[in-house]
Amino acid sequence: MIFQSVEFIRLQLPFNNGFEHARAARAVGDSILVKLTTDSGVHGWGEILPRAYVTGETVDAILDEASSEAVELARSLSSLHIVNQGELEHWIDQQLPRYQYHTALFGGVEMAMWDALNQSHGVDWDQAIGPVNQRPLGRCVTIGFDAATEKLRARAIDATLKKATVVKIKIGLDDDIDRIKLLDKHLNGKVPIRVDANGLLDVDRVKLLLQACAGSTALQSIEQPFSHSDQSYADTQQSLFSQFNIPFAADESVCSIEDALEWHKNGGFQIYNLRIGKHGGMRATRIIRDHANANGIGLVSGSMVGETGVLTQASELLLTRSTGFDYVEGLGQNRHFLAIDPVERVEVEGPLQSFKMKQQAITELVHSSRILLCD
Repeated sequence: MIFQSVEFIRLQLPFNNGFEHARAARAVGDSILVKLTTDSGVHGWGEILPRAYVTGETVDAILDEASSEAVELARSLSSLHIVNQGELEHWIDQQLPRYQYHTALFGGVEMAMWDALNQSHGVDWDQAIGPVNQRPLGRCVTIGFDAATEKLRARAIDATLKKATVVKIKIGLDDDIDRIKLLDKHLNGKVPIRVDANGLLDVDRVKLLLQACAGSTALQSIEQPFSHSDQSYADTQQSLFSQFNIPFAADESVCSIEDALEWHKNGGFQIYNLRIGKHGGMRATRIIRDHANANGIGLVSGSMVGETGVLTQASELLLTRSTGFDYVEGLGQNRHFLAIDPVERVEVEGPLQSFKMKQQAITELVHSSRILLCD
């Protein structure tokens, strides 16, 4: 299998309903589909969903004609002749350190490579990711700023009807504590609550929140309260965890394998929130998952707001072949958010299906495209 070209297709995906948290508000998804073409005419599909406040990447930067990272990645594919997954895994392991600050870009291309290999030669997914886990996973429903405080009762009812085993609420508003307590009341104190600050709180606000909610509500964890890049908060988080016994979850802080190893060393987080789209692809996510399981770090995972079926399928594949996850969050949520998913699955043998773009997406949703030759 020889790679001939990689195409980056920029999409503008309208949402049925907006979504808002402390870092961003979205009514339209801005993403990139990756179409990797081989010498035999096989098309492998991947997806890049960069968030500047997560991996530091943006769609504009990736598609910029002068983007050295994208050009470098395409050039590195030109010397490859992949015939089995061992060779692909070896190449990925060599490349991951080089792209530790461009994990969304690398992960989208890596996903397309797995798809192409699966179609051309087949993949042993038990070996690549792990055997199927028969244990059913719980479900987490997420509530953003778009849900006004007076509407939380309706959202609690919705979560109950969806049989949520956990509810996650975004924080960073003036009435955070009131919102958490009200949500807990509407859930009858029976459903664990996760809170997510997206890195925009200070130590005093976190202390006040924990003092008010840790012993009086079903507060289960607090995700990314402080700046994702500042490891000086590690000691503070350890101290607060010891005091209140509410674990801290890393989202934006853990993108690369190097991030995971560094935060484990300083002990700042007790949980990692894994997303294939931010870690550099399926293999990197598996490595972080296995490291967390081996070191007693809890795990959650799911989908990213605005992703297409390409990224969602990769997440599903990982989750069905993993241990260490008690529940998933947002998986399938984009059927609600997206007015149209731009891709449809094409039957391929095995659990990973390939894709093709819908004609409506080609005519209405494609913003631009860029083709890089691999030879």
